[in-house]
Amino acid sequence: MDFDNIEDLRTTHLVKWSPEFTAHDVIPMWVADMDFPTAPSISDALQVHARSANFGYRHRPARLFESILNWFQQRHQWRMQTDWIVPTPGVIPSIQMAIQSVTNPGEGVIVQTPAYYPFFSSVTTHNRELIINPLIGSTDGYRFDWQLFEAQLTKASAFLLCNPHNPVGRAWRMDELTKIVELCSKYQVSIISDDIHCDLVFPPNRYMPIPILPTTTDVDVVYCYSPSKSFGLSGLNTAFTVIPNPVLRKKYLSKLHSTGYYWGNSFGDAALEAAYAHGVEWMDTFKVYLSRNIEILTHRLTEIGGIELMPIEATYLAWLDFRATGLSEEEVSQRLSMAKVQLEKGSVFGEDGRGFQRMTIATQSFNLEEALSRISRVF
Repeated sequence: MDFDNIEDLRTTHLVKWSPEFTAHDVIPMWVADMDFPTAPSISDALQVHARSANFGYRHRPARLFESILNWFQQRHQWRMQTDWIVPTPGVIPSIQMAIQSVTNPGEGVIVQTPAYYPFFSSVTTHNRELIINPLIGSTDGYRFDWQLFEAQLTKASAFLLCNPHNPVGRAWRMDELTKIVELCSKYQVSIISDDIHCDLVFPPNRYMPIPILPTTTDVDVVYCYSPSKSFGLSGLNTAFTVIPNPVLRKKYLSKLHSTGYYWGNSFGDAALEAAYAHGVEWMDTFKVYLSRNIEILTHRLTEIGGIELMPIEATYLAWLDFRATGLSEEEVSQRLSMAKVQLEKGSVFGEDGRGFQRMTIATQSFNLEEALSRISRVF
């Protein structure tokens, strides 16, 4: 796979490459979508499915679930069971269904900021109390405020974990996850774990699903997954949750079916199966390419004053600290607009994200280089 090859994305109707950007020669690096074609095995599977020419309601074949089981056992050492898996149309719908399944209206849900902004509305839309738990940031990355976290657990019914974390790029360590489980068990707070970026963790870090920790949990955990970030499949609306507790799983399915969701998208199913059954080589190559982009970004930012890169342990999202420039967020955005580079304002991830910008680096290296050259001319 040659990740340096590029197609003209301006005519694809991709949200990331909307005319509001492309008509003005803006390099879009804001939304968390990659600029690469998906794995050939996925494209091939979709073409085979399209040629079947029959797109009625379909049962999901056993081999689809087997592909998930094998991927997570081989890549992440987690032995799931088939009946734990619940297909869904996306991770955010999965999270919202989980919130309704493990909490009641008026109860508290802890969200750590900076946070992927749909987390906020996922809590408040369903009349739950949003409890903000700010992460502590430093030049070494972000960490938990354990004292505040434990205090807030006494007022919460659920904790919305992002593992790995978007936007700050942390891959939570075994000791951190163990402490999360122990504290949530102590206060009987359910965990909803958004693990959509689990395949995009860079050595020496690793993704740690809670079930492989050397500890036990007596609280419910709902795990939310999708191949959409890993393989560039966001437009196919395919995802799944993993719910080991059969009682909670039944309740979750009831919430899911109440929305009218039953059969799903057969193209999304075909893509998911192909990704997990045949995507290993492509994924490994993709991560090497992303690692090179991280090296480029790290080096180039040393030449630009006032912008600090927070350590990227996971995801293809760079969390850039502009506070040393002395400029307000609006002033930073204005300069980026002058440079014709579109990033995502940090304040949308919570007030403690103000002063930061999120950059998507899942793009061709020469595109990243050009964007950094443009940025260097205005800072």
